[in-house]
Amino acid sequence: MEAIYGEGTGSAARLFLDDFSLSDAVEQIESLTAKLLNTDLDSSLLLEFNQPVSLISKIVRLDNSYGQAKQISQVKDNQVLLKFDDYLYNNTYKLTFEQIKSLSSDETYKDWTFTFDFNQPTPKGAIVINELMPDPNAKEKHLPTQSCPMQNSLSFSIELTNPSG
Repeated sequence: MEAIYGEGTGSAARLFLDDFSLSDAVEQIESLTAKLLNTDLDSSLLLEFNQPVSLISKIVRLDNSYGQAKQISQVKDNQVLLKFDDYLYNNTYKLTFEQIKSLSSDETYKDWTFTFDFNQPTPKGAIVINELMPDPNAKEKHLPTQSCPMQNSLSFSIELTNPSG
């Protein structure tokens, strides 16, 4: 391809294309992708695919020792809800579908994987605020502050991000 700038006083470039033709466009079907949708359930994942799918096999495994989903349901033609036995912690996961079929391309994917970052707020009742009190180590140079002793009622550690906000 060669770009030739024609004469003139304007700032627009002129592009001439030689030896090209138009033909019937071939429909291109995208490969299967998914995204994670928010749910209010602590042990469930809702996936939305970029095309309608069918689960040929009900074997869907989540890494990090979660294993097989205990319940799998197709919410819509492009959405699958997976329920697991245990609470899902904030982490990076890999989900493996043994066999999933794209209804758009009629292609069957074997051992199709979906890697995602799971980041949800701490569940209700996980943090117990015992009391609000003046800062026990207050210094006169600082503005008045409050101390807030908290108890984590979960069996795992949690991270507080932006606790002052």
